[in-house]
Amino acid sequence: MPEKPPPDPADHAEDFARRCAQELDYLTGDRMAELGIPTEKTGSRVPGQGHACFIPDERSGGGNDPAGGG
Repeated sequence: MPEKPPPDPADHAEDFARRCAQELDYLTGDRMAELGIPTEKTGSRVPGQGHACFIPDERSGGGNDPAGGG
């Protein structure tokens, strides 16, 4: 991480999301399981990465997978 966070809050959030993507993906998937969401309905397919529950480059607040995740 740079010594000072980016001045724009959105850039700061994106920086944090990228640095912590693996941990956030694990925690997001774990929380979905705790809530009883079926595994095939969690996350989304990410081109070149496979399946992910947390997508650090998504800046619009998320989206829906028409296939229902998985």
